[in-house]
Amino acid sequence: NFLNNTRVIWYETQENDTIDIFTRLNMFKIPLTNAELVKALFLNHDNFVSDGVFSSIDRSLLEEKIRLRQFEISLEWDRIETRLHGHDFWCFLTDPKKTIYPVRIELLLDMISQKPEGSEDFHTFNYFREKVNEESKEDILDSWNLIKRKFQTLEGWYQDKELYHKIGFLICADYSLPKLLTLYDECMSKSIFIDCINERIGNIFEKTNIDKMG
Repeated sequence: NFLNNTRVIWYETQENDTIDIFTRLNMFKIPLTNAELVKALFLNHDNFVSDGVFSSIDRSLLEEKIRLRQFEISLEWDRIETRLHGHDFWCFLTDPKKTIYPVRIELLLDMISQKPEGSEDFHTFNYFREKVNEESKEDILDSWNLIKRKFQTLEGWYQDKELYHKIGFLICADYSLPKLLTLYDECMSKSIFIDCINERIGNIFEKTNIDKMG
């Protein structure tokens, strides 16, 4: 199908910013999600190419390394997205009736970009796009590794019986997931983190009149 039944729309331009061109041409069409645009950033071939002149052998080796890195990121991305589609895991992280994400990894991307309520539609994409532009080619994977670390933290909470219940309670009590991730990063150890969430749970109950609960 790819070789025989695929048609390519070829658009030639003298402009250099290919992402800006793509965004402009697709404006008012079926919109891509922030997650799809961010994924394109991380898989963009040019983001893996260091400056300099390469011999034919060097170029060949470089292209193979780029291909393997793109394949690795793509697999890791799909694994995270598949994991977030697990019903129990997704319900642990958010209220599925209130939070709708066609591509669920976007929840994680929004938290990293600290997307505020009422922000423009492509806040998250623009956040990562600016980071890609600011970072050197060699450091581009830092942003991707940050996404993986945040996901691994969430997955670790879900798999830990004590943290699962305590963090799940705080999320149900409208304590935001981004705040919990920030708190986790600020704590020096797991035991300190547990002490911190115990304190926050205690504060909730101090403000609750149990006699009026029913």
